[in-house]
Amino acid sequence: MWHALQLAMAKSTQQHLCVSSALRDLLIGTYGIDAENIRTMVSGLDLTKYRPSMKNRRALLFLGRLSAHKHPEMAIEAVDLLRKRGKRDLELTIAGTGPLLDSLRSHYQQGRPWLHLPGQVDEQEKHQLLAKSSLHLLPSEREGFPRTVAECMAYGIPTITTDHPDNGTVAVVHEYGCGMVCQPGAHHLAAAIDALLVNERQWDLLSLQCRRGAERLDWLTLYTELRGFLVEDD
Repeated sequence: MWHALQLAMAKSTQQHLCVSSALRDLLIGTYGIDAENIRTMVSGLDLTKYRPSMKNRRALLFLGRLSAHKHPEMAIEAVDLLRKRGKRDLELTIAGTGPLLDSLRSHYQQGRPWLHLPGQVDEQEKHQLLAKSSLHLLPSEREGFPRTVAECMAYGIPTITTDHPDNGTVAVVHEYGCGMVCQPGAHHLAAAIDALLVNERQWDLLSLQCRRGAERLDWLTLYTELRGFLVEDD
């Protein structure tokens, strides 16, 4: 039923705006929409507010709503594994609020001085976290184009995400070259983190690609593209 309704809506208009490249691919592959009639309009950034800085290579970040489908506990367990293997200088901040915050604090915070669970952070605190962090962990089952990934790109922070069918972050990472994709599970996430911590050259390349990708997300750039799509040239 839902497929029939979505097909009817997709065919009812000539031009389409998508919030992610994954949705664009769905319109083309599943509903047969002509690629020329589709534009992707993601949530943009005011890049003047984002200033890349020197990173603490051992500071890892999970930023977002603490919901079950985002699996913040997987990030904790992955860092746990790495610290047990000798990476004892790693720190993880899980910033955000949501239904899992209290359980994360009760189950994981005791005995882990390297784990920080500040809860909700304001804009200034968020930018302070972004300024110092070196990797963004998002082991989520489902996303569109997460704004946290865009903000990390603006700070030159690669994202590591997990390969779930409904995780649009995978398409974002592939399109912008802004991180890595691994299989779900703490062991796989730990291996991906370790790979980027060991290979500084690869981290540098991904960080550069993040910043270049963020330039495409500037509001002025997005506005210009949207205007060209909606308005015929004189």
